[in-house]
Amino acid sequence: ADVNLLWIAEEALCASLPEGWTEHHDAAGNVFYYNTITGVSSWEHPLDEYYRSLFLKLKKILIDNRAAYKVNDAAVAVQCGIRCHYARRAFRRLLG
Repeated sequence: ADVNLLWIAEEALCASLPEGWTEHHDAAGNVFYYNTITGVSSWEHPLDEYYRSLFLKLKKILIDNRAAYKVNDAAVAVQCGIRCHYARRAFRRLLG
């Protein structure tokens, strides 16, 4: 369902570490990240939250756009119905 946003996951997986961050492994071989500037370490890639947030924002935009298209389609149908109604009335008047 979110195939059109797959590029975000691909970009996240290939993202370089931000300046000051280094990648390390613990004794069990698990990857963790360390910020040499702040002394903070993390099990998550420093940009994971950025990409999660980007995904959620773009998904909301796509959902909102789909909803807007549905509303627009309904409005067009109503407008067509109104035009047909008035066209029939005008045609009946012409026929007398």
